[in-house]
Amino acid sequence: MLKNKGAIVNTLKSAWQMYRATLKSCFLLAVISAAIAEYFKLYALNSGVGEAIQSYMQSGKLPDSLPDAQFLAFLGLFSMFVTMCVYGLLVCIGGNYLKEGVAQKEVIKKAFVIFKKRFPLFLMVCILNGFLWFLASFLNIFGLWLAASFTLILLPTVLLGNVGVWMSFRENFRLLTGNLLYALQLGFIVMLVLLLKYVVYALFMAIGHAGDMNFGIEHVVIVFVDALTLPFIIMIMVAAFDELNARDDMPIQS
Repeated sequence: MLKNKGAIVNTLKSAWQMYRATLKSCFLLAVISAAIAEYFKLYALNSGVGEAIQSYMQSGKLPDSLPDAQFLAFLGLFSMFVTMCVYGLLVCIGGNYLKEGVAQKEVIKKAFVIFKKRFPLFLMVCILNGFLWFLASFLNIFGLWLAASFTLILLPTVLLGNVGVWMSFRENFRLLTGNLLYALQLGFIVMLVLLLKYVVYALFMAIGHAGDMNFGIEHVVIVFVDALTLPFIIMIMVAAFDELNARDDMPIQS
């Protein structure tokens, strides 16, 4: 268990330092991911997905067909894949910064080399992690808080540590359950950042036109807010992994 009462502060300071040093590269990747996700959301709404969901909630039945269903499915899968890859690349950028101590040139290229090497394991971990978050969502905000807390260092573990899929989960839970209060506090901070982000979303969507297919100013703001907050959340995860692993009796070798 962490004895240093300032462990949370140290982790946040480290995350903020990484965030500032790598923001240029991370922001570029995060903008691409956020823009694709926002386009998918708008396209889905304009294709009648919102009405279909509302109909299902009221009558328990879905419409017989949706226009552009195949393209919607493709776009949804593509959006999730890009988002997943951006998550992984941001973790690798943070890990490279911790290793080198500086934000190097061609940082995205170096991160891609690490990511490509670990991608098959990372993909499996993401699928299983998504299933855990799906189950946690049934407990509403409390379940999401627990998921954020107990999968906090899962992605850095599989990408930055020399471990496999099941070992990643085991080491993630071993490090976090041994520092329970630390994990819950950081999980709460992550949820707070996400909550503030969605408050901003709601404010700008309220003044815009959610059903408009074109990217209005509100959608541009949403993309930029997402691109600014995602790297910070990822750097918290990387900093937490570094903090816990460095203090552990059996640290994970990279």
